Amino acid sequence: MPGVIIDGKRSYYSRTGTADKRPAAIFLHGSGGDSTVWRAQLQSLGGLCTVIAPDLPGHGKSEGPGLDSVEAYAKWLGRLVDAWGLERFFLAGHSLGGAVAQGYARINPKRLIGLVLVGTAMSFSFSQDYSELVKKDFLSAVAVSCDGAYGSSASGRLRRWGRQMLLCNGPGILLKDMDVCSRFCSRSWASILDVPALIICGEEDRIVLPAKSRELLRAIVGSKARVIPGAGHMVMQESPVAFNAAVQNFIEQVSGSG
Repeated sequence: MPGVIIDGKRSYYSRTGTADKRPAAIFLHGSGGDSTVWRAQLQSLGGLCTVIAPDLPGHGKSEGPGLDSVEAYAKWLGRLVDAWGLERFFLAGHSLGGAVAQGYARINPKRLIGLVLVGTAMSFSFSQDYSELVKKDFLSAVAVSCDGAYGSSASGRLRRWGRQMLLCNGPGILLKDMDVCSRFCSRSWASILDVPALIICGEEDRIVLPAKSRELLRAIVGSKARVIPGAGHMVMQESPVAFNAAVQNFIEQVSGSG
């Protein structure tokens, strides 16, 4: 897993596809997670484009504390893509990563060829009871998270994998991510995002309800939506074939038109 120094801390990432495959597509993970959530995309989309999935600061293998705001993550991403030498690229984000993708699109729209927003929203909310549970009984909070994160047909293996990922990243980073999400709101500016956008959600998403994706669809002019049946919040893992097909079709359409 290669790394690059950003702000004095090493940021790690996974990458597939050869350097001459253009365009590049960057995939950002969500709260309490890491880049391994994109394993199926790294495996399957590398023949289409260069696929890069970083661990956000303080997550997975990346050093440093988690950052304090979506804006800080968006600026970190700007420094990261500069270090990679990318001029224009596709940007995909899941949940918190989708908020960061929106934030980056707001400040650097000309760098983006297209935007893929997955299980994300213009604003987020968390129950106080869940926040207290994360602080007082992290193991139980993880069980609650994994129960809610997957659709009814998700395998036990996938749920166990999600549990292990949250445990590895720990309660501190999850609480910080929840705080970052709770302070994010793009309602006043999402409509000015001038980037082709694909909005994907799982039909059974109970963490960021499909209604939130419909709000994004209405806000971002010209955006398209794909609702994947039988999948929950972790749609890219639960239904990778349908998810990858939707992303591939979007990349091909937008690249062809551009």
